[in-house]
Amino acid sequence: MARSWDDDEALPLFFILRALACILAPWTAAMAWWLSFPGRHQVQRLFPETTRDGLRIRSCQTAATARKRDAEIARLKSRKQLLTVGFVFRTFMFLVLWAWFAFVIKQYIAAC
Repeated sequence: MARSWDDDEALPLFFILRALACILAPWTAAMAWWLSFPGRHQVQRLFPETTRDGLRIRSCQTAATARKRDAEIARLKSRKQLLTVGFVFRTFMFLVLWAWFAFVIKQYIAAC
């Protein structure tokens, strides 16, 4: 016979584990992607390669303009651009959720 919620500590912990896993799995993938390719969206937005119609955009090919463009792309792709207040706060919340997840796993194992 199945145990009720009142008799078993592991059932609510299992529910919390599943909910946290549903939050943390995609967020972890997004953070890994974002840290692997910083500034990708800004570069695509500021320096598009094609128009909305699919036509190729030709930019100025002078040495000075190419250097400026390359320097701006390098600046946008730098990880220094990630160190904003919003990114630090989101990363902090991300790490707090991972710590909570680890704590719940520890409790779940002890309850089983």
